[in-house]
Amino acid sequence: MKKRVSLFLGIFAVVALVMSIVSAAAIYKPDNDGLYAVTFESESEGEYFMVVLKGEYDQTNYIEAYHTAEDDDILYVEHKISGSGNVTFGPFAPKGYFNATVIVGGTNLVEPVIAGYLSAEGVSNTASIKLTGVDNLYTVKGVDYEDYMVEITSEVFDSFGYPSLTDEEVNFSLSGNDAGVSLEGNVLTISKVAKAQHFSVVAKAGTATKTVYVEVKREASEAKRIEIYSDNSFATVVDKYSVKGTRENIPYVTVFAKTLDQYNEALEDTYTYLYNGNSVSATFQPKFGDVTLKISGVDYAVERDVVISAFMTPYFGAALELEELIETCRSRLAEKDNVSTNGKDVFPEDTWTTQASVDTFYEAIQNAESELLAFDSENYNDDYYVSCIATLQSALDSYNASFKAGIRKDITSISLKAEKTEFLPGNSISLTITADPFDNNDEIIVESSDESVVTIESYYGNSIVAVAEASGHAAITATTRSGLKASVDITVIRRATFVDIILSSDTAVFGGEKVVAKVEMSPKNSTDVIELKYDENIIKLEPLREYVDSNNRYFEYLVAISPESAGGVCDIEVTAKYSGKKSSESITVQMPDWKTAEAPVANIESGSVVSGTMVTLSSASPDAKIYYTLNGEPPTKENGRPYNGPITINQSVILKAFATGDTLYDSEVVEYEYKVVDTKISVSSAIAKPGEIVYIYISNSGFADVEWADVEIEFDSSVINCERVSFENDDITSAVKTSDGRVTISYSNRVGTIPDGNLIELGFVVSKDAPEGDYEIKIISAYAKVSDKTVGNGGKFEPATSNGKITVNNYVLGDVNDDGRINLADVILTKQYVEGMEAAKNKILLPAADVNRDGTVDGEDVLLLSKYCVGWNVEF
Repeated sequence: MKKRVSLFLGIFAVVALVMSIVSAAAIYKPDNDGLYAVTFESESEGEYFMVVLKGEYDQTNYIEAYHTAEDDDILYVEHKISGSGNVTFGPFAPKGYFNATVIVGGTNLVEPVIAGYLSAEGVSNTASIKLTGVDNLYTVKGVDYEDYMVEITSEVFDSFGYPSLTDEEVNFSLSGNDAGVSLEGNVLTISKVAKAQHFSVVAKAGTATKTVYVEVKREASEAKRIEIYSDNSFATVVDKYSVKGTRENIPYVTVFAKTLDQYNEALEDTYTYLYNGNSVSATFQPKFGDVTLKISGVDYAVERDVVISAFMTPYFGAALELEELIETCRSRLAEKDNVSTNGKDVFPEDTWTTQASVDTFYEAIQNAESELLAFDSENYNDDYYVSCIATLQSALDSYNASFKAGIRKDITSISLKAEKTEFLPGNSISLTITADPFDNNDEIIVESSDESVVTIESYYGNSIVAVAEASGHAAITATTRSGLKASVDITVIRRATFVDIILSSDTAVFGGEKVVAKVEMSPKNSTDVIELKYDENIIKLEPLREYVDSNNRYFEYLVAISPESAGGVCDIEVTAKYSGKKSSESITVQMPDWKTAEAPVANIESGSVVSGTMVTLSSASPDAKIYYTLNGEPPTKENGRPYNGPITINQSVILKAFATGDTLYDSEVVEYEYKVVDTKISVSSAIAKPGEIVYIYISNSGFADVEWADVEIEFDSSVINCERVSFENDDITSAVKTSDGRVTISYSNRVGTIPDGNLIELGFVVSKDAPEGDYEIKIISAYAKVSDKTVGNGGKFEPATSNGKITVNNYVLGDVNDDGRINLADVILTKQYVEGMEAAKNKILLPAADVNRDGTVDGEDVLLLSKYCVGWNVEF
């Protein structure tokens, strides 16, 4: 946008006319639909360009603002071509509602002027915000349910109720929310265990604010379970109490219990404890062995069983500590951590270690256990076991430190293939899985959709072995842990016990009554495969239908006789593929004594042709009918076009045709391919002064298939004369013949066909006393020969041509100061002449300044010359 404004301003800066229009600045307000309309007073017709700039500018600074306007400052642009009288811009909706300055420039203005101001009084681009997606009430139900994930959508409206044109960003925030409610961007999350509360979602965009008030409710609290904890900090949940006692004493145990509701919050309750059939308190001395403690809530009807496991230990002192550390290490080793050679089967948020680390840790535990077994032996004192504890603790620390962050990579593609898909009951089915990558230990689940038909026997690596159990259909599917699937459909065949073939007639006559072959197979639920064997040179069997009755399955086929058939007796044999049951019948085919139609012949052979070429087809058979296609498909009576006259080739086609008749067999299909070429030869034009040398060019287009070409040009040798002929391409070979007023050129390419583009340069000398005027360089003949087919007269065709000319002037249009160049100096000199400056009258070359050739040098010539100098595509 800024570039456009600067371009027009550049033109307005150099274009000055006698006429100047100044409009009084008006204030424009939007109508009820939010649209503006600007009226500008003009006294004559011309082009006008309106730019609406954000902000208010006066006569001292609007030109600078017009020059330096950025895209965001430009609220609206409109261009108009108008007659005399008022010019109306709009109605229009600007890019946002702001106080703005309307600037109008035009061909009848000395410079852009302020045409008025847009008022945004009482108008806002962000008057209101509409939010959707968030409700006023959410009820959370506890840990057995999901969190609410709410995506809030928004739309900003201006004062007129229309969507805002300024793309204001909407920012969201929360107010008054408690734990369990959070907002990230425009996604509101309400935890399934959030507390009952009121909060508000606030959306802001520009000056607009929208608030949605939300209430979170909880369902009535219900006691769900009793949790047992290891100590009164209620930090660690336990499923089983383990108590170690010596031969002399079993220590007392204290059970810490808490009742929780569906929100994982504690409920006040008291408990009764039943241990080994007797009531006990929360602190009691257990018995040796595993005994169940039943805990019941008094206020809430929930119960919990926990096993109290009390056992004796022969150890004491440091040996007892070592035993406890060994148990800790055993538990750590038994945890379901990931063991991998490369970590690729581990989720990024998980950790993994190597099998070597596991083995080392296991060996350290075994060594410690061996030392402990020698507790009663001599020299195994308390200090010795302190050292053992240090060694095992170090092994535990090393094992924990060996875990690394996971780098799991899932399978990205999977396929499943079987050597075949049809089997008999009892057959083994082998399938192969192909996956990428396959070396990441990704779990692949293999299933059969119907195990009564196919069962999976084994699955190892990428090989699957299944068993066909009973007739029917089943799909074997391989599914990755990320949900990718691949499947193969398997058919288990039920063998046929009987097949038979029945013909509606034992004689088939070409063109006569239709004959149907019916295959009967039993049992009706057999899925055996029917195989037909017959002489395809005599007949073809075309499927008609398949059906069953109460006893059998039937397959019907139409006996089709090929026109090429010589007739005779044809045996038809049907076999049930899997059971081997067979049946056969013979049919006699009778053919009429017809001749084969002669194949069509085109009057033009395949190759390149010009658009509009007429191709005719004919057959030597007098009564033959011809059918053809132009899309490359083999023609038939059904899809072919009947030939009724010459075919016009306007685009490249593949023509296929055959001949036939009521008493003729079809001919072979013939094929012709035509490529349409559109060749042209043209001569450029130039402007020159008398006595100058000027160059014109002969160019080719559409010459991709042309081997050689001839072109003969004619010109007025009394004024212009061709003194030089040269070629742009070194690979072109040519023969040039010149005579008074005529040049004949034959040319070809030694390495292929002739290329497109400017090819031949002709140097013309203009006579020193040449009168002004246009001198035509006329192509009087032009021929070309295409490389793969000769067509037309003598194997050539004449391309379309375009003549050129040399315009002789004692001046060059636009070179107003006659310095050999057309630039801004010529524009300024013409502008000064139009303004009446005396100095300009003595310097200007008036014929060169009349660039629109209307006989008068005026402001229109200044505008046209200005556009030429700033790069517009204009011609003089």
